[in-house]
Formats: sequence, C-alpha cells, structure tokens
Amino acid sequence: MKFSIIGIMSLGLATLANAACSNKAFYQCGGKGFKGETCCDSGYTCKTYNEWFSQCIQETSNNNGSNASSNTNNNNNINNNNNNVSSARIFIAGDSTVDNKGGGNGTVGWGKLLSNYVTIPVYNHARAGRSTRSFMREGKWDALINDVKEGDYVFIEFGHNDGGGPYQEKERGVVDGEGDNSVTVRLSSGEMEVVHTYSWYLRTFANQVRAKKANPIILTQTPRKVFQNGRIETPGRFVTYAMNVAKQLGIPCIDMYNYIARQYESLGEGYLNQNKYFPNDNVHTSEAAADLNTRILVNAFSKCEKIPGLAAVLNDKGKAVNLICAK
Repeated sequence: MKFSIIGIMSLGLATLANAACSNKAFYQCGGKGFKGETCCDSGYTCKTYNEWFSQCIQETSNNNGSNASSNTNNNNNINNNNNNVSSARIFIAGDSTVDNKGGGNGTVGWGKLLSNYVTIPVYNHARAGRSTRSFMREGKWDALINDVKEGDYVFIEFGHNDGGGPYQEKERGVVDGEGDNSVTVRLSSGEMEVVHTYSWYLRTFANQVRAKKANPIILTQTPRKVFQNGRIETPGRFVTYAMNVAKQLGIPCIDMYNYIARQYESLGEGYLNQNKYFPNDNVHTSEAAADLNTRILVNAFSKCEKIPGLAAVLNDKGKAVNLICAK
C-alpha cells in the first residue's frame, strides 16, 4: 500500500511539473549544455533541430518527424520550391554596417542598397551599435520575426559589437565560446539579463526563422579597412562562429568578410583612401563602398554559392553583377 501511495504522489508531482512548464513559443527546451525545462506550454511541442538546440514551436499536423536532418544540404535545401518566389520578401537583422544610416556622418550600410538589385521588398531592421544580444534584448528581433511569413528570406549579420564580454559598460558583449553557456548580469537599469554566446543567439534567430518555414541566411561580418602587407587583417572569432553555426544547422552562410576582403585587396588601400570608401573610420562605409558590398552579396548568392530563390528575384541590375568569387 505504501508503494502505491508513493507512486501516485510521484505521478501527481510529475503532472504538476509539466502543467507549470513556462516554455512558450520560441523558448529553448533542450540541447547540449541546456539546463532549463525540457517541456513546453500547452499548445507547443519541443522540436529538436540538432544536438545543440531544441525549441518550443506551435503544434501542427505537419511537424511530426521534422528535424534538422532534412536541412543538411545548405543552399539546396532552402525553401526554393515555393511556387511563387516573387511573393517572398527579404528581412535584414544587423548592425551599422548594414543599417540604412550606417554609422552616421554620411555613411550607410549595404542593407540600404539591396532593394536596387531585387524585385521583392526589402525590410531592413538593422540598427547601429547593436549586437546579437542587444538586438534581442531591445525587442528588435521580435519586431522582425513577427512579420516574417513562409517563404521569406532573413539575412542575419552581426559581429562588430558582440565582443567585450557580458559585463562591458555598453551592455552588448556576449559570453565567449560557441556553446549554450550563459551568465546573468544586472543592467544599468537594474534589470537582470541572461547573456548567452554569439552562437546561441544566431542559432535562436535561425531556428525561429525556420519555425516560420522561412529561410535564414547567416552572413559573416564585414571587414574593417585595416591592411597588413597589402592584405586585409585576419578575421576574428565571430566570423568562424557564424560559419560554424550555419554548418551545424545546415543553412547557407555567405562569407561577407572574405568576399569583401578580396575585393578590397584587388582595389588596394590607396584606392579605398583616395575614393573615401571609409570617410570617418575603418568600419563604416560611404555609399559607394556600401554599394560595392551589396554587389558582392548579390554576386555571392547568384553566382558563387547560388541560392536559387534569391537568384530568381534579381532585377536587370542585379543580373548584371559579375564579380570574382575569391574569398
């Protein structure tokens, strides 16, 4: 009899724990190193994408048996089988190197100019000074993802502002590493924030896009105009992290850093200086330089690492872009 009572009590406690689960849509519910709840709130199911990441998504009849293994061939497996690609849209998340206003003082990011090369709408949500962490904390990612629909494309490019660690005064640095480890910090506002790794934020962004049956595309950060013996400086760790996340998730990664670096090197430091490609500093571009970066992006997804759905929506100006693919 005692055994039965204990069994009934255990069952009741387990049921109570599940009923109290707070993981709603887009909350993480599992993955390597994850220490939170592995259940989801009513109406959501915990979907496993890979060993690093599981996420609560709304229960639908076509989610059964779906996982990241169906998306292992990168560009070929992106949702390019839509019957009408012209109905797709492009969304952009990023920092000042992508922002319409750049870093101010006459600079602009490449996101401002992408609409000159495609026939579909471009919604540029990039904002100066943002990291993956602050872009999420400030609700800018939520504003973007809430508008995304099936078949859309979402470009995600960060890295310039993610360094410095989670305790920096600008409150945008991330935890170092590529896992799911995190720390809790107190912000200047007095609020507490759980800070994750750059890779965690990228995985979260990409998986939320995939949960909408849209197409995430990770981009490595743009390079600074810093030459060493005629070559652009070696990329930092966030470039490697971005490429690794894309590989883990089986999604495209356009290596903006190295594609752009090779183009800058072919032009030469003197040419960039003479034409004021970086009028204020070594990070923020003039409109001419931003346009070159945009054309490098277009060249990458239409010729170098072709993404058919995006290549299909180029206008005549976009189709005319023809640059080298060296990186």
